[in-house]
Amino acid sequence: EVYFDNVVVSSIEQPADPVVVIPGFLGSWCKDAITSGNACSGSWTSLPEPLNPYDSLVSSLTNASDIPDSDVFVWYYDWRKQITDLASQLNTYINSTVLAGKPAGTKVRLVGHSYGGLIASKYTGDNSAKVGKLITVGSPHKGAVMAYGAWEGGEIWDFPVWQRIPMELLLTARAGVFQTPKDVIRNDFKSAKEILPTFDYLTNQSDQVISESSMSQRNSQLPGQYTGLSSIKNLLTTITGLENSSSNTLSAIKTTPRNWMEKAFGLWEDGKPLQFTRSTNGDLTVLKDSGRYNDAVSKPEITANHEGLISSTAGINQILQSLGSSGTATITSNNPDENSGLAVFFLRSPATVSVNFNGNDYFDSDNDGLIVIENVTSGTATATLTGTGNGAYHLDVLQFHPNGDTTYTYSGTITIGAVQTLDFDLNPANPNNLAPTTDATGEVYLTQAINLATETTDKITASSGRARVKNLLSTQNQNIKKIIQSAKQNIASPGNSLKYIQEAILKLHRMRRDINTGESTSQLSSTDATKIRKLTADSIEQLQSAFNIVSTRASKNYSSRQILDLANIASKAQTKTNNKATTATKGLTIAAPAAAAGQTDILEASASGTPNQAAYINYVSSRLYFEEALEIMR
Repeated sequence: EVYFDNVVVSSIEQPADPVVVIPGFLGSWCKDAITSGNACSGSWTSLPEPLNPYDSLVSSLTNASDIPDSDVFVWYYDWRKQITDLASQLNTYINSTVLAGKPAGTKVRLVGHSYGGLIASKYTGDNSAKVGKLITVGSPHKGAVMAYGAWEGGEIWDFPVWQRIPMELLLTARAGVFQTPKDVIRNDFKSAKEILPTFDYLTNQSDQVISESSMSQRNSQLPGQYTGLSSIKNLLTTITGLENSSSNTLSAIKTTPRNWMEKAFGLWEDGKPLQFTRSTNGDLTVLKDSGRYNDAVSKPEITANHEGLISSTAGINQILQSLGSSGTATITSNNPDENSGLAVFFLRSPATVSVNFNGNDYFDSDNDGLIVIENVTSGTATATLTGTGNGAYHLDVLQFHPNGDTTYTYSGTITIGAVQTLDFDLNPANPNNLAPTTDATGEVYLTQAINLATETTDKITASSGRARVKNLLSTQNQNIKKIIQSAKQNIASPGNSLKYIQEAILKLHRMRRDINTGESTSQLSSTDATKIRKLTADSIEQLQSAFNIVSTRASKNYSSRQILDLANIASKAQTKTNNKATTATKGLTIAAPAAAAGQTDILEASASGTPNQAAYINYVSSRLYFEEALEIMR
C-alpha cells in the first residue's frame, strides 16, 4: 500500500499497450501509385469500400472495453516495397505516432496479417524491447506457393478477390509500359519475391523434386528471418487457418520446360506449371506449416480461410483472445463474394464516373475513380463520365468470377464539363465480352482507334529517339489516323468504310516494322519502342472489332475455301516462326510480343469455327504478326 496524504492507494493500474494492425499484401490503397508505378503523392490508406476486409477487426478492437479507442492504430503502407524497408518505416511510424506522448517503457502489441505479419516479425527482431506481443495471422513465414505464379509468370493465383482487384488494376494500368505482367510485377513491386517458398515445392515432368536451393528465383529474405524467430519466440503467437470448403491450398507444382516465346519474355525460369498439388492443411493461400512456428508461445488454429482469419467471428475472437482482451467480434461488413458476381469500374483520367445498373445508381464516393458492384446479374451497365479536365481517359471494366477474371479498357478523350455515357453488357455466365454494347455500326471501335492514334502521337513526341525515326513514325501515324477518320466518316457506307479499315490495319503492321528497325538500330529506346508497339497492337485490336461489324453490315461474306487458305498461310507462318526461334541468335525478345499477338489471333480465328469476318481478319493479322517476328529474327 502507498499513502498519499490521507488517501490510500492499494494499486496503480498500468495503461494497456497500444495495438497496431498491419494489413497484408495489397491491403492498402493509393490510386496514383497503383496506376503510375511511382511513389504515393499522399498517404496510403485503407482499401475503398466494399473491398476492405479489416473493417470488422478494427471495429472489434475499438469496441473492446479493455482497449481504448486511442490505443488502436492501423498502419497502411506501400506493399510494393520489401520487408526490410517496410520494417524501418514501421519503426518510424511507431516512434512518431503510436508511442508519441506515451510513458517511457510503453510497448506495442502488433497484429500482422499475411505479409503484414512478416513485416511485424522483422520489426520485432530489430526492436524487441518495444514489443509486448507479436501476433502473426496467416503469415507465410516459409513463403506461399501461389507467389510462384506472380513472380515467374505474371499470373494471379489463389488471391482473394479483395487482393485481386488492386492487382488487376495495377497490371491493367501498367500494361502499356512493360511487355508482360511478370515485368510489371518485378519492376513495380519486388516484394512479391519475398513471398516465394523457402521449401522444395517444384517437381519436373518425371516427378523428381527440384531443390529450392537450385532454383534461379529464390527468396533471400525469409530464410534468415525465420531463423531469427527463435530470439522472439516468447513474444510470438502464430494464428493459422484451416479452410472448410471444397477448395484446398496450393502446396506443390509439377513443371515442364518453357518454350522459346516464354524464354524470350523471361517467363517461367524455373519451369512452366503443368500440374498443381493441393493440401487440406492450409487457409487457401498459406499452408499451415508455413504460417505456424512450432516454438511460439501460442499456436492457435481456427477454421477459416486466409481472408476469414481477420474478418470472420472466429478469426477476430481469436485475435482478441491472443491480445488478452475480453472483447468479442463485431462484424460490421461482409467482404465481396466473387461467386455471386462482381463488377468493377475504374477511371484513370481527368473525369468523374458514376454507373447505373439494373435501376440502381453507384457513385464514386471516395473520389478515387473506383466503383464496385456486387451481386451482378445479367444486364446493361451505363457508365457516365463527366470531364474535370481536358485529355485522354481510360475506363477499366472488370468482371471477377471463380474461373478467371476479365478486363476491358475503353479509351477516349474528354473536356471540362463534357458528359459521355458508355453501355457495357454485364453477364456473370459469359463474362468474356465487356466491350461497349451500343456499337451496332462499328463507330465506337473506330473512335477508340482514333483516340489510340492520338495517344500514339503523344508517345512518339515524348520519346527520346532520334529525330529521323520520330518524324517517320509520326508521319505514318498521322496518316493512319486520317485513314481511320475516313473509315468513321464513311460509316454509313459500310463498303467504303471497310476499305479504309483494312488499309489502316495493314499500315499499322507496316509501322510496327519501322518501330522494330528503330529499336534494333538504337534510334529508339527499347522502353519507348515497347510503349508505341503496345499502342499499335491495341489499335489493331479495335480495328479488327470494327472490321467484324462493318463487314457484316456490308454483307461481305467469306467462303470456307477462303478461310481455309488463310488458315493454312497463317499456320505455316506460325510454324516458320517457331522453327526460326529454335536457331535464332538475336531478336527473340523483340520478336516475342509479335509472335504472341499472332498466336492470340490465330487461336481466336480458329475458335470462330464457321467462315466469318472474325476468322478472316484474325487470320490476316496473325500472318502479319508472324511475318514481323520472322523479320526481326532474321
